[in-house]
Amino acid sequence: MQLDDLTGDLHAHTMATDGHNTIEEMARVAQQLGFTYIAITEHSKRLTVTHGLDEKRFLQQIEEIDCLNQRLKGITVLKGIEVDILEDGSLDLLDTHCRMAKESGVLVSINSDAHTIADLVNLKYGIGQARRG
Repeated sequence: MQLDDLTGDLHAHTMATDGHNTIEEMARVAQQLGFTYIAITEHSKRLTVTHGLDEKRFLQQIEEIDCLNQRLKGITVLKGIEVDILEDGSLDLLDTHCRMAKESGVLVSINSDAHTIADLVNLKYGIGQARRG
C-alpha cells in the first residue's frame, strides 16, 4: 500500500477541539493530497481538556460542514464525533444523535480507543450501547 492508494481520512480534528486548523483548511489540504473525502470527528463534551463539543456546538458544526460541502468541489467533508460512554453506561451526548445516525443509515463505529493493553476490554461498553438500538 502506498500513500497514493488512500482516497481520504476518516478521523481528523479541527480547532473546534484539539486540532489547529479550520474545517475548510483541513478539507483544502486533504484535497491537495488527492483525497476525495475527509471526516471531521471531534471529541464530545466529556473530554473537557480538548474543549469537546456539546450538543449545540456539534449541531453548529454540522451546519458549517453542510455549507462548506455546497461550496467545495472535488472533496466531501464527512461529519462525525467521538462520543464517550460514561461510567453509568449512558452517552455524553444525547442518544438522539446516535439514533438519528442509525435511522439515516450511518455506520456507527465501536472501538476501544486503547492506549494500553488493559483498555482493550473497553469494547464491551460499546457493545452495550449498540444493543440498546
